Amino acid sequence: MEGKIYLIDLSFSSRGEGEIPFSGPYIIDSIRKAIMSSDPIVARSAELNEISVYPFMPKDGWRSWCKYQGMHVSNGERFQSKIVIFDEEVFNLVRSWLLKKPAIRIGDISFLLGDVSWTELNYDSFIIKEPSKSFRLVFMTPTCLKRSEPQLCYLYPNVRTIISSLASIWNRRAETKCPDPRTIGTWASLSLIETGYELCTSRPIQLQGNRYLVGFVGWVNYRIADHPEWSREDHIMMAAWTQTLLRLGELSGIGIARSAGFGKIRYSASRSDAYFLENRS
Repeated sequence: MEGKIYLIDLSFSSRGEGEIPFSGPYIIDSIRKAIMSSDPIVARSAELNEISVYPFMPKDGWRSWCKYQGMHVSNGERFQSKIVIFDEEVFNLVRSWLLKKPAIRIGDISFLLGDVSWTELNYDSFIIKEPSKSFRLVFMTPTCLKRSEPQLCYLYPNVRTIISSLASIWNRRAETKCPDPRTIGTWASLSLIETGYELCTSRPIQLQGNRYLVGFVGWVNYRIADHPEWSREDHIMMAAWTQTLLRLGELSGIGIARSAGFGKIRYSASRSDAYFLENRS
């Protein structure tokens, strides 16, 4: 049976004033500790990797990460977050914990949980039938894409890596399979053409302990160009699946430490463009 995606919306209010670090690692750590105390077997399973959280976002959006050195919060200030879960058993454990209205500590400041709501999503709801010829991808939080070499990552939007990794996430769970990750990644590297961008590299952001991560943020505009290696029909199919996967990526995140709030993206199609309905003959 095909699984579902569970999207939990949260609101928090601070119980103090001061500077807080990047919140994602603290939120995911609180979730993992709660699962460990409730069900140690689930906590040690691979399913726990299928959780992704959204950090508290600065008021200036992605540009704030370019010079980020912490976020100032006022007493009583409210923040929004999300948790995305790809496993029903994990979702039920997390939901039970959240309904107890726990407090979460981020740095030296405690945050009380307020409203909690959730939505169940089917994979079919992400599928795009008629892709746009152009779209924008916004990298909302610092993004670092894994390379084959250990301890290294891409500090720019390598579309082959982005699309192939999202294809792997999709095919692990969805009943309707997308093209092979390597194949669709190769297509993306040859057919997605950058037409504009604004990017910057973040300052080092602390994970837990003494680990730090640097990533890129900003936006890139893409246009889909035909490549002689594929037929017109294959281009349409690959473009539709690519944009389907990017919609999934808005929830799953991409790259290293996506579970802790890094690699959050926003996909938007250019609706002023004609779809791939033209010149099909």
